[in-house]
Amino acid sequence: MRSLLFIGILFLLSFSFVSASSEDYSISQVYVNGLDALNAKVGVSQGQILPVVVYLQGTGATKDVRVEAWIGGYAHGNIDAVSSLFTIENGISYRKTLGLSLPRDLVANKEYTLHVLVYDSKEKVENTYTLYVEGKNLTASARSFPAVEHSDLGSIVSVSSLPQLVAGEEGAFTVQVTNTASQAKSYTLFVDGIDASYRDKMIIPAGSTGSFTVQVQASTAGEGQLFVQVSQDNEIVSQKVLAVSVAEKSMYLWVVFGIVILFLILLILGFYFLVR
Repeated sequence: MRSLLFIGILFLLSFSFVSASSEDYSISQVYVNGLDALNAKVGVSQGQILPVVVYLQGTGATKDVRVEAWIGGYAHGNIDAVSSLFTIENGISYRKTLGLSLPRDLVANKEYTLHVLVYDSKEKVENTYTLYVEGKNLTASARSFPAVEHSDLGSIVSVSSLPQLVAGEEGAFTVQVTNTASQAKSYTLFVDGIDASYRDKMIIPAGSTGSFTVQVQASTAGEGQLFVQVSQDNEIVSQKVLAVSVAEKSMYLWVVFGIVILFLILLILGFYFLVR
């Protein structure tokens, strides 16, 4: 009898942490691949970095909050991403972007469940969404990547390849938008990640193409991600997460420069003593 009572207490305690709602935050919207994932089956591609954008609403105040996204049903490892810690204030809206690296051997023409969690040390909110993997069945070593162009709302968005970034140095990439509609449209580009935050607007005439050039600079070497979003009249046209590799700044040029300076100093000193 005591053992049953003990198990019951543990059961109740577990529910004090895992709750369907929180007094301090709620999930407003979740966009996956640029689409509102609520009551929808979102198509994804094998091998892509899947953008998951979570919009939150602060209904109280709490700290040390994280957002996590993971995909269930994959038998060969974990597919997950977690945000850094952040603080939530009452009445404030938040957006957190995660990039899930989808394996190339995901089973095609199959549904997977995407779990989106928001949690702190006391509470947890979780929503689930349905993903549908398009394409053919591939092996993990197959070289298959999704197209870089996305067509929606009468627009075509193309993102150029990122250059090799070096810590402390600037690099640039281009986002090209083609307006295929019969009237001019206003587009907004938003880029975030690896020490970069960029927002710009452009009006593109009907049947024309415009280009945004984005300068990015990472302060430290390592792996990272860039979130790229194009919207038109407050509607999302395209969302992408780009994998970024930042290399250490080479010391070679500094070494050569130092040797040249040392040589010049010695040359000047030698000439000075020779004249004397």
